[in-house]
Amino acid sequence: MKKIELRQDHSKAETIGLLLRGLGMSVRQATEETSIKAGMNISYSQYTAMFGLTAHTGSTGAELARWGKVSAQSMNKVLRRLESQGLAERTPHPKNKRSECWSLTKEGNQYITSATVIIDSVFSRMISDFNAKETDNLIDYLRRCSANLGATVDEHQPLPLPPR
Repeated sequence: MKKIELRQDHSKAETIGLLLRGLGMSVRQATEETSIKAGMNISYSQYTAMFGLTAHTGSTGAELARWGKVSAQSMNKVLRRLESQGLAERTPHPKNKRSECWSLTKEGNQYITSATVIIDSVFSRMISDFNAKETDNLIDYLRRCSANLGATVDEHQPLPLPPR
């Protein structure tokens, strides 16, 4: 993986931002490489869409795109690919004839269960040399960073969709 160049004139906040960006890219790459080695060959985008569908079954593509912080066009492309693989299906929206509701198929639910084990292995590897206190501190720091930007994340609740 390419090392992120940090200059001495970067502020600490800028350095943290660059490191977080680099970490996100590293997680994405490691996830895709690990899934290929495991024979799953699932992209990070596909995993994100499928994960969203487990928590928000019956959502429209636009809702999932807002939740996943991607464009509607990008999400639509991912959902159509999942559909062609038999992992997702769509039904007409009950109120809006121009929208479709998406859900995982039985095969999709089985696939995401297996894929989650692979993804979790990447996250476990990421913090493999942390002790329990360091892991708890990191969780606290990341929650505080999110809260400082107006976001809240509770691991016991599915990530919320934006209001309709």
